Amino acid sequence: MPRFIRIAAVIAALLVPTATVALGHEVKKGDILLTQLWSRATPPGAKVAAGFFTIENTGSETDRLVGITTPLGKAEVHETAIANGVSTMRPLESGVSVAAGQKVTLAPGGLHVMITELKAPLKEGEMLPLTLRFQKAGEVDATLHIRPPGARSPGDAGAGAGSKEHEHSGMKM
Repeated sequence: MPRFIRIAAVIAALLVPTATVALGHEVKKGDILLTQLWSRATPPGAKVAAGFFTIENTGSETDRLVGITTPLGKAEVHETAIANGVSTMRPLESGVSVAAGQKVTLAPGGLHVMITELKAPLKEGEMLPLTLRFQKAGEVDATLHIRPPGARSPGDAGAGAGSKEHEHSGMKM
């Protein structure tokens, strides 16, 4: 086997586990398990971003996500709803309840973390730090992998900068 093919094979073998770890990380504290933690890159000058993840309550009592902070802006949980063909968003003032043994997924087009007053653009490949505050589990530090603009899931390569999915410019807030 030629040397360059062996080198390429070794590099590929080293990168595959890294990609899996980068997309598949999870955070556990007490009965709360966070998985599929991700966000999208934002263009320069953007003042809003969104974050997504799944919360699993492995305990025997309901817990509630009651607050979120990030050093990159103001964060809160929002709900997207469509009424009469118009998409609207609103903050969930009471937080998100996660029943015992259940999962709640924050995803594009539904529940999501809304970050406003964004201090710097989110860049693909970097991490977005968050601190989630639960009634029972307390504070949970997590990081979201920043995916390409237009990504629709944690492993999505993105729809490119021209994607309009989950754009906030025309939404009533």
